Amino acid sequence: MGKSEKDHIQWFLKHIGIPSDTLKQIEQDPPDFELLHKNQLISIEHTRIFVRNGEEIKKHYLASDEILNLAEKKYLKGNHPTISVHLDLGFPLNIKGNNKKRLLNELVDFIISKIPDLESNGLGEVKFESFSESLPEFITFLEIVRYKGIPEGLWRKTEMIWSGEAKPEEIIPPIDKKNNRMLELEYQKNYTQNWLVLVSEEKHWSAFATYKPRNFKPDPDWEFDRIYVSADGFAVEEIYRKL
Repeated sequence: MGKSEKDHIQWFLKHIGIPSDTLKQIEQDPPDFELLHKNQLISIEHTRIFVRNGEEIKKHYLASDEILNLAEKKYLKGNHPTISVHLDLGFPLNIKGNNKKRLLNELVDFIISKIPDLESNGLGEVKFESFSESLPEFITFLEIVRYKGIPEGLWRKTEMIWSGEAKPEEIIPPIDKKNNRMLELEYQKNYTQNWLVLVSEEKHWSAFATYKPRNFKPDPDWEFDRIYVSADGFAVEEIYRKL
């Protein structure tokens, strides 16, 4: 059995540091919930969102895991210094056919060429962002750290809290729908603040919608004071706040 709406909102509140002991679910909604916090009565509307390219995101992260594991094994076979590596690989990552071998070799060769020298404090570090001209096109972030006297390194990638570039058409319609409902019933007048929480669940492979879509343009007529995306169990981001 999946999580209930109350489970989602309780997790959301905990993540942003607000106690949920005064959270009350409204039987005859809207709103779905109300919360008394710092002498403010807040309405909270809950709605689910689904990122349609979730399967592509899943494939991307599985491919990233495979390349990272193979790269670490290939690096360790050589007589190289112990390093820790943190990297992000661009979406979507294609490892079909000969492309896997090409990407693997290019990644390992690049890492070897950028191993930092140790400073006087026994630490060496280099970092490359996506805008770096020297970074291979399939890498969007790379950090290499070297410590004197450390026997084992750690190779990792950023975990699955990436948005997969959720599109405005996946975010705007549920906001408009909830906003129109609010305007129709005018319940917002009974509250100090009115919040909307767009919940994305892991089981739908849509838990990556944690950032504002590109070209996100809030409607000035939205009545909500705050709008959040809550990738349940992963992260929360505020994507709108009324000025």
